[in-house]
Amino acid sequence: MSNDRDFDIDWQRFPALMAHDLKGPIGNMVLYTNLALEEIDGIEKLDPDAAEILKKVMSQVHDSAEKMLFQVQSWVDAHLLMRGTYQKKEELFDIQLLMEQVVETVKPEYSLRSLKVQLQQIPSQKVFADIQLLRNSLKNLLFTVALFASSGDTIKLSGHVHDKEAVFDIDYPASPGMERVLSRLRQDLTSDRHVDTTEGVLKTGVFGMIYTNLAIAALQGSIHLRDTGHRAAFGIVIPAEAH
Repeated sequence: MSNDRDFDIDWQRFPALMAHDLKGPIGNMVLYTNLALEEIDGIEKLDPDAAEILKKVMSQVHDSAEKMLFQVQSWVDAHLLMRGTYQKKEELFDIQLLMEQVVETVKPEYSLRSLKVQLQQIPSQKVFADIQLLRNSLKNLLFTVALFASSGDTIKLSGHVHDKEAVFDIDYPASPGMERVLSRLRQDLTSDRHVDTTEGVLKTGVFGMIYTNLAIAALQGSIHLRDTGHRAAFGIVIPAEAH
């Protein structure tokens, strides 16, 4: 009978290889739903009601596929970060434009949960960093907050550059469910046993916490948690300049 050695399987790379194969069909779902949404405009003249229903369904499929694609990419990045093989791609970018992109990405999920996301407007400020790690960290935290928020809640995203540091805040109404997650995350952020605590966070089912912890560490930054009673916030601080 054949064994694993016959196939020379590199199980350390298996998660990344599997995720790579998943990205293809999920990417096709995004492409095909985009094409379908474009074609609906022609149907609208013939049957407006049917077109409206079809547009709503296809938009939901499209948004879900995009989120799946994002989660698979986050999985790949987290795997590489944990192995120490992630290759950072630093570039100069405007944090206001970055936050606008992040907000647009999470809006469909927030709409489904009857949540609002509010973005602070600031003058153009530049940061030199790996934009993918930062963008996906903000997305993951916003998605995580949505899991514990209540219908009608408003979550606020803000950011600015001060004293050669980029500072971001995700402010949200405090809740018992989120407080339990934050309690566990506080332990993870103050522990030197990174692998053990990552597994501990994984048991909560909140992968976004794991990813952000890994990504911000790779950016040589830090995560802070603030609780004022009625509202709480994640704070992210990273170097704003080349280092």
